[in-house]
Amino acid sequence: MILQFACFLALGVVVGLIAPAAGIAGGLFMVPAFLFLLPLFGVPPDLAVQLAVGSSLGAASLMGVSSVASHARAHNVNWRAFLGLAPGLVAGAVGGGLLSHLLPDAIFNYVFAVLLILVALWLFSGYQPRGERTGDLRYGPPVLVPAGLAIGVIGAMIGIGGGVMLVPLLLFGGLATARAAGTSSAAVFAIVLTGALTYLFVGQSAENLPAWTMGYLYGPAIFATAIPAMIFAPLGARLGRRIPPRLFKRLFALLIIAVAIKLLA
Repeated sequence: MILQFACFLALGVVVGLIAPAAGIAGGLFMVPAFLFLLPLFGVPPDLAVQLAVGSSLGAASLMGVSSVASHARAHNVNWRAFLGLAPGLVAGAVGGGLLSHLLPDAIFNYVFAVLLILVALWLFSGYQPRGERTGDLRYGPPVLVPAGLAIGVIGAMIGIGGGVMLVPLLLFGGLATARAAGTSSAAVFAIVLTGALTYLFVGQSAENLPAWTMGYLYGPAIFATAIPAMIFAPLGARLGRRIPPRLFKRLFALLIIAVAIKLLA
């Protein structure tokens, strides 16, 4: 158990330092790391993906509280956009959690791997939407609700929250960069919290779960990773002003592709 905590604490430090510096969601670091670490600590291989995703969502829920509060204090959350997205985000996160439990392991691993590859290609490309940004959102519920539904499903299924999809959507919709980031932070919190609760619920019937687990949420991974990540995140944000984030993104994209290939093998 001491070795487990040491590994998760070290991962939390890395997430806190590197994720803000690279401009990458913490879930993109945690899910591949959990997929590698959990089987080493006795988690059955057929439960590793669900526990990795659920634990990533649980840790992201803890980490998201301070992030949303910070953006809200800075008035960087467009609450009209958030409320337009919220119904779809919540329904999608529940759906993603249920799909992860109901799909056969082989099919879920295939879907999970394909989604990881798509995220990796986006990271490697470095693409950022450009265009006119008036500060006002041009989208209404007819766009926001289905977009939120799709992002919620994908974010909950692969444990990344969905910021890599939400920020471009909001930028294309006309929000300024700071408000797009703040609104995305609030929307991601809705996804990860709903997703974590769904993984908690659907995992109650799972067998052979390790100790200190509630549903598909593995307590040591969640708390030992989230706490140091929150502590080191301010330093990581300062590092991001000195280190080119594109290099981090491309290196990490290669790591994600390697994880996806391993799942498909």
